[in-house]
Amino acid sequence: MGFYIMLLRVCFVSFFVTTIVTGQTLPSHGAISASGNRVVRPEPSQRSVSYTGIWNGDFGVDLLYMPSPGENLFEEAIGVGLNATFPLKHSLGLRFGVGHETFSGNKDVEDADVIPFGFSFLMGPPTGTIINMGLELGLLYHLVDYSDDNGDYDDAVGGVAGIILTTSGTSAATVELGAKYRFAISPSENDEDEEISLDGVYISLSLRVAY
Repeated sequence: MGFYIMLLRVCFVSFFVTTIVTGQTLPSHGAISASGNRVVRPEPSQRSVSYTGIWNGDFGVDLLYMPSPGENLFEEAIGVGLNATFPLKHSLGLRFGVGHETFSGNKDVEDADVIPFGFSFLMGPPTGTIINMGLELGLLYHLVDYSDDNGDYDDAVGGVAGIILTTSGTSAATVELGAKYRFAISPSENDEDEEISLDGVYISLSLRVAY
């Protein structure tokens, strides 16, 4: 748990540092040439500011935290993930990823280990700001490692929908913050047809590097 907390702090600091670094530096109003003549540069308002598209081709390392899973058996969930984004259009991207999550059990309940993998569509209009907002809608397959007195639970299929804030600019490294909701499509069941839920609202923090 201490490792995840330290990683969360590092990512938050990186988010603000990246936002500052990717900002445009205003040009000076003039300079003296070698011949002694004053060279007048265009005013900032005359220069076009260019930002990259909201979805770049990149690799990401994610940190996930779900404070209150929908299943009463579990107290919280925390995990890490690896993914890659492929821009389809200026305002549309496709992301593939895999991760590992631990759902911490309440008293006298075993922890559940989950390996989710799947894909998401990223949607958002191109903007001219340093921080952009987009939408994520995806499909996940969960490999579930959990059992109780009634047997082992099988794998599950779920979906994810959420909002993403991402930094923009010319920097090769960016930080992404997400608020998302995971919902069940085909829940995990045991031999007695008892279900466990992996649903819930969670936040994600991602350090991303362009390829």
